Amino acid sequence: MLSDFYNINDKHIESSTARYNISFNREHPIYRAHFPEHPITPGACLIQICKELTENMIGESLFLQTVKNVKFLKIIDPTEVVDVSVSLSVIKQECDYKVNVMILDVNEDIFSKMSLVFQSINL
Repeated sequence: MLSDFYNINDKHIESSTARYNISFNREHPIYRAHFPEHPITPGACLIQICKELTENMIGESLFLQTVKNVKFLKIIDPTEVVDVSVSLSVIKQECDYKVNVMILDVNEDIFSKMSLVFQSINL
């Protein structure tokens, strides 16, 4: 999805945490299909973005193993919100990665919180 649905504008990686500032492509076909008159960013796309950003952070290809918890607290309407921050906290457990995610706006209001478990496919 990178460079088509969203772009990474800035990233800051420090040990087991990272913060990515990304912008959504409000002209992407997904938004025309996902409620054309009132587009919102689909939850499945947000989870995929978290996977891709985690892969970018750790430099490994991953498979989503478990979605432990996902809370969508506010919708992301691309006509109103283009830029968000994605905060990742990664804990490596043998060949799995437990990732806690928060997606925030510029005022630090939370759009979504997730707890995901990825498995490395670079075994």
